Amino acid sequence: MNEVKVTIGDAGHTVVDHAAPIETRCANLAHAIHALTDVLTAPAGLKHLANCAESSQQEIFALLRALTQEQAALTATLEQHHGPGRRE
Repeated sequence: MNEVKVTIGDAGHTVVDHAAPIETRCANLAHAIHALTDVLTAPAGLKHLANCAESSQQEIFALLRALTQEQAALTATLEQHHGPGRRE
């Protein structure tokens, strides 16, 4: 889930490219986000998360890492395109 390339297209729009097909990526992210939401919104969710199996915790951290890496790549590309001091 964590290989992402972000570029700016000819029209100035961001283009996010993943190693996995979009259908697979979306399905994987939706499943992981749903599972994380279920855990965190349950009574004592954070406590439950701490007591989850290590494999479940690893999946949650992989999701958070993938989302963070995608956002970091997007932010870096936008800063390169617009320059660090330019605001619209």
